[in-house]
Amino acid sequence: MAQLKKKLLMKGPGVAKKKNKNKIKKTPPQSKKKKTLTSTTIGNIGKVSGSKEDIARKVLDAANVPIFLTDINGRYIHVNKTFEIRTGYAHREVIGKTAHELNIFADEEQYRRLHQEIITKGFVHEMEMLLGVKSGEVCNCLMSLQVVKEDNDVFVVGTAFDITGHRRVREDLLESEEKVRALLNATTESALLVTIDGIIKIANETAAQTLKSPLEELLGRSIYDLMSGEASERRRKWIQEIVKNKKTGIFEDETEGHFIEHSVYPVLNDKNKVTMIAIFAKDITKRRHAEERLKESEERFRSLVEESPFAIHITRNSIILFSNATSMKMFGYGKRSEIVGRSILDILAPQCRDDVWEKTIRRESGEGVINSYETTGLRKDGSEFPMQVTVKLLSMAEGTANIAFFEDLTLRKLIEEELIKVRNLESIGTLAGGIAHDFNNLLMGVTGYMELARMQAPPESKMYSYLTEAEKIADHGKELTRQLITFSQGGEPLKKEVKIAPVLKNGSRFTLSGSNVKCEYLLPGNLHTIEADEAQLRQVIHNIVLNAKEAMPKGGTITIRAENATVTGEDIVPVSPGDYVKIAIEDKGAGIAPENIPKVFDPYFSTKDMGIQKGMGLGLAIAYSIVKKHNGHIIVESIPDKGTSFIVYLPVYVKRPEASEKTESGTAQKKRILFMDDEVFIRTIGNEILVHLGYDVTLTQDGNETVLVYKQEKRAGRPFDAVILDLTMKGGIGGKEVLREILSVDPDVKAIISSGYTDDPVLSDYVSFGFRGAITKPYNINQLREILKEVMSKKR
Repeated sequence: MAQLKKKLLMKGPGVAKKKNKNKIKKTPPQSKKKKTLTSTTIGNIGKVSGSKEDIARKVLDAANVPIFLTDINGRYIHVNKTFEIRTGYAHREVIGKTAHELNIFADEEQYRRLHQEIITKGFVHEMEMLLGVKSGEVCNCLMSLQVVKEDNDVFVVGTAFDITGHRRVREDLLESEEKVRALLNATTESALLVTIDGIIKIANETAAQTLKSPLEELLGRSIYDLMSGEASERRRKWIQEIVKNKKTGIFEDETEGHFIEHSVYPVLNDKNKVTMIAIFAKDITKRRHAEERLKESEERFRSLVEESPFAIHITRNSIILFSNATSMKMFGYGKRSEIVGRSILDILAPQCRDDVWEKTIRRESGEGVINSYETTGLRKDGSEFPMQVTVKLLSMAEGTANIAFFEDLTLRKLIEEELIKVRNLESIGTLAGGIAHDFNNLLMGVTGYMELARMQAPPESKMYSYLTEAEKIADHGKELTRQLITFSQGGEPLKKEVKIAPVLKNGSRFTLSGSNVKCEYLLPGNLHTIEADEAQLRQVIHNIVLNAKEAMPKGGTITIRAENATVTGEDIVPVSPGDYVKIAIEDKGAGIAPENIPKVFDPYFSTKDMGIQKGMGLGLAIAYSIVKKHNGHIIVESIPDKGTSFIVYLPVYVKRPEASEKTESGTAQKKRILFMDDEVFIRTIGNEILVHLGYDVTLTQDGNETVLVYKQEKRAGRPFDAVILDLTMKGGIGGKEVLREILSVDPDVKAIISSGYTDDPVLSDYVSFGFRGAITKPYNINQLREILKEVMSKKR
C-alpha cells in the first residue's frame, strides 16, 4: 500500500493544472440511481476474452453514468459511451492521454482535495467536482474513484455522475421557497394557508401580529380556535363555500371598529380537488373612510373647478360640452346654457379662428402640435382680450375629448408694457442722473457767487436788481435738473403725509392761470391722506393739467375728481393690493389716436409742435416716472374727438411710529463747522456763506483729510458742532464712508449730507445712514441756515 501511495503521489490520477472558467454545461438530468463498477469487475476486464469481453464492454457502455479506467500514470485506458457523450471526446481522443492534457479538472483546489483523499484512503466516494468538457463548458459532478491492484499493475477506476440539473433544481427550489417566504412577509396583508379543516400550515408575520400569537405557535392550530364564536362560524361558512364552488370569494368582516376584507382562494390539485385554502386579509377601514371622504370631496372638487382662476372648457368636435363659472365670467355669459353647446370658435376673435381650428384638427389626428399658445378671446359683448390657451387630450367614457384652460392675459400684458416703459425711462435716467449732478454743482457755483455778490450790493442799486433776477433764472435751471433727476435710477422721493385736495387745486389753478380753460373739482371731504413727495406730486398735476389745457386750445372745462379706492387681486391694475386714492383728470379735447396711446408716456414723444412752452415730450414721461416711484400707477383712457382721462392711483399714508427728539436751545454764534467738498468753488462759496452766518469754518477737500482733521480736533478738545459732507468725491471716499469713520470715534456727531444727486437713497433716507439732515445742491443761504439750525437744535 505504501508503494501504491508513492506512485499516486508522483503521478496523480489524471491531473489538470489549468482552471477552466467557462459556463456550466447544461445537460439533461440523469437518473438518480448511480451505477458504479466494482474493482473486481474492472480487474477482470483484461482476463475476459472473445464474446465475454464484448459483453463486458456493452455493459459498461450501457451504464447511464460516465465510467473511466486509467493507469497509474493517469492515462486513460478505457472510457464508456456515456463518458464520450457527456464530455464530447471520442474514445480515440482520450485513450493514452491524461486528464491534465484534456483539461478535465476545472478547479485546482478541488483537485488537491481529491488527490489527498485517494492517497489517504485509496478511494473517493461522491466528491462534488467541477469538470470541464470538450466544448469548454463546466458541469457539476459527483466523482467516485477506486484504486485497483491486479497482480503487479495498479489501476484507477472512476465514475462521474452529472448533478448539474439536480443542483439547479435544488437551488431554484430553495430560491423559490425564500421568495415565497419573503413575499408573504413583505405584504402588509395577513396571509394564511390552511387545510379544508382549518388547520394552519403557513402564516406570515402580519397574520401572527393580527391574531396576537407568535408565528411558531400558529402553525398546526385550527383557525376556528383563534376567534370568538360568531367570527369562527363565519369563517367556517366561507371555507365551506369555497370548497363547494371552487371559486375565489371576497368577504368583509368588522372587528373592534375595523373593517377587514378577506380574499379566500381555493388551492386545487391536479385532479381539480380543493386541498388547501389561501386566505389574505387586509384592513380596509381607511378605504371605507376614504370612500366617505370622497363623496364629500366631490363637492369641494366641483367648487375648485368652478372657482378656478382659469376658464375651463371640455370640447368634442369643437362643441363645448362643459364650461366652468370662471369661463362664463371671463367671456361675459350669464348662464351656462348660453355657452355650452356652442362652437369653441364662437369665443375666439375672428382673426384667430382659422389658426386655432387648424391646431385642433392636427391635435385630434395625433399630429405633433404645440399645446399651449396665445390667442385672442371674444366676449359676448364683442370686446376682445389676449389669453393663453393650454389644451390636452382627455380620455372619457364617451370617447376622446379636449380639455382647454384659458388664462386672461390682460393684466400680464399691461405689466409687460409697463416694464418696457420702465426700461425706456431707466436708459435715459442713467444719463440724466450724471448730467443733473454735474449741472447742480455748476449751479451751486453760479447761484452762490450771485448771492454773495447780491449781499454786497446796495438793495436800491440796479446791480442788486440784476442779481436778483439772475438768481430767479438760475432757479429755473435747478427745476430742470430736478425734472431730469426724476429719471435717474435708485432714487426715492422725500415722502411725507400729504393732503391731496389742496395739491390738486393749487397745482391746477397755477397751471391754468391766465388761460381760457377752467377747472371743475369733485373732491369729497373724506379723502385719505397719501404718502408722497409734495413737490414731485405738484409736478405730476402740473404736467397732466398742462397736457389737458393744450388739448383744448379753444377753451373748455377740465374735471378733476378723486375718491378712496381699494385695489384687490382681481382688479386689472398693476399695483399691490391695498388702499389708494384714485385721481382722474378729464378733458374734452380732441383725444388721442388709439395707436398713440401706448407711446404717451415715452420720453420725447409728442404730437405737438416742438417749442419751449409745448411739445418737449417730457411732461407725461416725468409724471409717469414720479407716480411709479410713489408705488402708484397712471392710466390713460381716450376717445378720439371726445376727450382724454388720466387716472392716477397713489397709496394712502400709513402712519409709522417715530422716535421722539429732544431739542436744545443755542445760537449759531461761534459754532464750529467742518465743510468737505472736492470742488474748489463750492468750498469757497460754502466758506463765505457760513462765515456770513457767523460760523467758524474748517474746509477739507477729500475724505481722508476730513476724518483726520475731525479726529485731531476731537482729541484736542475742540470738537466740531456739525459737519457738512459731500456725498461723492472724485477718486476718494465720499460722505457716507467718512461718516462711518467719524461715528467710530464720535457717535453723537451732527452730520449733514449734501449732493447734486438729488435722487440718491442716502438723501431720501439719511437717518438710516447716521446723518441728522440732508441738503441738495444748489442751495442758498436761507436753506443752509435752516438745515443747520434744525440739526444743531436736535439732541439724540
